[in-house]
Amino acid sequence: VVTWEGATGVPLTDLHNEAGLEEGAIYRAEDVEAARARVQTRYRREGFSMALVQARENVRAADAAVDVTFVVQEGPQQVIKEIIIAGAQSVDEDVVRRTLRLNIGDSLRTAEWLEARRRLFVSGLFRRVDIVVEPLEGAAETAPVKLRVEVEEWPALQLRYGFQVAEERPEENVKGRDVSPGLSADLTRRTLFGRAITIGLSGKYENLERVGRLFTNMPTLLGREIQTSFTLERSREDSRTETLVTNRTTAAFEQRGRWRKLSLVYGLRFEQNRTFDTKPIDPDFPFDLTVHIGRFTASAIWDTRDDPSDSTRGTFLSTCLENATARLGSDLLFIRSLTQAYHFRSWRNVVFASAVRYGAVAPRGDQILTSSSRFFAGGARTVRGVFEDSLGGLDFLGQPIGGKGLHTLNQEVRFPIYRWLRGVTFLDLGNAFPEISDVRVKDLVGSTGIGLRLVTPFAL
Repeated sequence: VVTWEGATGVPLTDLHNEAGLEEGAIYRAEDVEAARARVQTRYRREGFSMALVQARENVRAADAAVDVTFVVQEGPQQVIKEIIIAGAQSVDEDVVRRTLRLNIGDSLRTAEWLEARRRLFVSGLFRRVDIVVEPLEGAAETAPVKLRVEVEEWPALQLRYGFQVAEERPEENVKGRDVSPGLSADLTRRTLFGRAITIGLSGKYENLERVGRLFTNMPTLLGREIQTSFTLERSREDSRTETLVTNRTTAAFEQRGRWRKLSLVYGLRFEQNRTFDTKPIDPDFPFDLTVHIGRFTASAIWDTRDDPSDSTRGTFLSTCLENATARLGSDLLFIRSLTQAYHFRSWRNVVFASAVRYGAVAPRGDQILTSSSRFFAGGARTVRGVFEDSLGGLDFLGQPIGGKGLHTLNQEVRFPIYRWLRGVTFLDLGNAFPEISDVRVKDLVGSTGIGLRLVTPFAL
């Protein structure tokens, strides 16, 4: 029999579950001691910082049984009497208090103030957050405490920039390679009017593509971890082999909620794509086509990776659905999905990295898919050893055709060489298929190879 004495601050059902001792089970002294330690830890988590739990055992030899009684000295429970915010400068204190969600008079439980600290980090406003619990004098039945919340803000303005190189096929040789340099940068303000609102500008410049973006982001909604973002983007893309230019204007709205490792995302995206010929053969009949695309997007993401940029263990799963419909003013009607799975596992200093992707897109009615809606495979991000986007074929102009179906498989073995330098061996399989029904494992194009990875604590 398991009984309790002096336990009033925590429900007995919770204490029984925490102890984990089943009546009728074989008695072991170490099991009783482990149960006592778990119960005492539970009391500490509930804010009873002075709680002591002892186990008293009564042996009934005639019945070959042992009765266990847990004697609890709860002591006073910690209660919040004062909250002091220190270090907030450009961020209003009421933003910090709303994010904390800790109120005067509440019992202070360990899990709650740790969660409050995490919420402040997730807001993206602070690079350091400390919550110090200071005891105050008070009544014997309670232990009043003062919370000192010390924060260090990120700089209000942040400038990031980087250089990149892109691989291109020259016009005179579709199987050749040109390396084109590029530049990208973004300027972000993390706080707007003292609120947790981020606004920024970003841009990318390459030989054939220029992109400018204005974005704003709010990390919470009504005190909940629901991230809301608005984006306005303008881009220009020149054809590699023709005098065609595509100007794209995009407006997007997205909301993202996160529950532990699961993220759910939905949004609306509106595009206006204008493609025209800068040097038409017949000036009286220039090529100039404008297409509107309105789509609803939804995604589910499960992420347990230890480090998104240099994963050594964990899993990343995502599935995304796009539905372009006439109700959103879309000239092109289609439904598109992409599912990806990555898994990382370590053995000693070797990392095994696996990936699989499957995509499908179907036009509605007798419509034709544009290249921006199709899937492409080949190159550094899918199947190494073949030319960029070349799987699925090229048209008579040498441009990648892409496909309605995509399937890729990747396996890497990463091993250390010296400090930041690591080696890689890999096996890649993949292809882009004209129709979804054409997707078959036997038609995947394969490649094997070796490579190097440079992982630095800064810059790259």
